[in-house]
Amino acid sequence: MYTCTHCKNKLKNKPLIGSNNKKYCRIMCIPDSLIDEAYSSEYFNLIESINDIESRISDIKDIDDRFELENEVNDLSTSYIADMFGDDEGLFYKGQIYTELKGLDKLYDKIHNIFMERKLQLRRAVIIYWDELLSIVGNEIYSIILKYFHEKMKSVSCENLHYSCIYSKNSTELGCSIDKLYVKTLRQAHAIKKIYYESFNQYKSKLTDKQLDSLSITNNCIDIQNLAYCFICKEWEPWDDFSFDGKLNVYKCGVWSDCSKYDDYYND
Repeated sequence: MYTCTHCKNKLKNKPLIGSNNKKYCRIMCIPDSLIDEAYSSEYFNLIESINDIESRISDIKDIDDRFELENEVNDLSTSYIADMFGDDEGLFYKGQIYTELKGLDKLYDKIHNIFMERKLQLRRAVIIYWDELLSIVGNEIYSIILKYFHEKMKSVSCENLHYSCIYSKNSTELGCSIDKLYVKTLRQAHAIKKIYYESFNQYKSKLTDKQLDSLSITNNCIDIQNLAYCFICKEWEPWDDFSFDGKLNVYKCGVWSDCSKYDDYYND
């Protein structure tokens, strides 16, 4: 943290250093006599660009956000490299630019390592494989089970991580391929699982032995798992499916085709 020489604000971002070796928080606080010096505007713009990038690191949500900031750092370095040539190395602001450019590698690494630095957040969820249930029991029984489950779930509030919808009394988003119902406690997860089994057991007697065997193999198409967010495909998937991608420097689930679309990103 530093104190601006002009306005006395205390700030944590990178200061603008004048040729008088005093620190300022913004260009408006810098005396005109310092701004008129050679390479001063290039230096001040560089610092403001670096501070802008730094301020957006915490906003990174997925791999595309990270790529964007990495590219901005690379572009910043490229756009200023020409200023380092010539025979006027003794100029104060040119020296400051040179110092800041050497530090851009650290800024890039800070961005590149963002997902490795963050604490892993897992979300407990009840996963219902509706498509699989449909293929086993057939459309008629499936529709009856789904309708019963839907009615029972109207009083339950939980987030569907697969479709990003919140269940409410008017919800119609049940049974779309896969439900990943996020809950805060294991007790809540078991309560939803109980509702599912109530729905299922109402019509279990109508199923054949072959259908029951298939359901047994698939754990009745329901499970409780810890899910993690995949920064590549932007889906919540079981943490057990994740593996580390050394090229992208991130853990990814590898479940969806989108997980491989950036495999050659850094080779381009």
